[in-house]
Amino acid sequence: MGNNHVQIIQFGVEGAITANATTYLYPGNGATTTNEPRIRIPWAGTLRHLYVYQRVASGAVGRTDIYTLRKNGVDQAITCTLNNSQTGQDTSNTVSVTTGDQISIKLVSNNAADTSADVAVSIVLQSDQ
Repeated sequence: MGNNHVQIIQFGVEGAITANATTYLYPGNGATTTNEPRIRIPWAGTLRHLYVYQRVASGAVGRTDIYTLRKNGVDQAITCTLNNSQTGQDTSNTVSVTTGDQISIKLVSNNAADTSADVAVSIVLQSDQ
């Protein structure tokens, strides 16, 4: 019987996100609207259970923040939409990855008055072994 490894991968932003824009979260902490920082996957497995926490929610109903997992620069089925809420998760969707695949988290804010700030995102990588 093989070993079953689990790793939690974290992304985050300290401070305000860029309102009404697409932002890519840095592994650990930080964000950019111009580059897409990616984490290289160390082993084949399955990504699951995206969890999002924002210390400051978006400010009003209708101002949404949409978090999407990306694999090798392409949006995947794992998403979390926060409509003026501080926490959210996607526990139903999964994405298979192979060694060397690269993942990132894309955040889309839909409103110029969005005040979301201090974001922490985690996703679980479980090995297929």
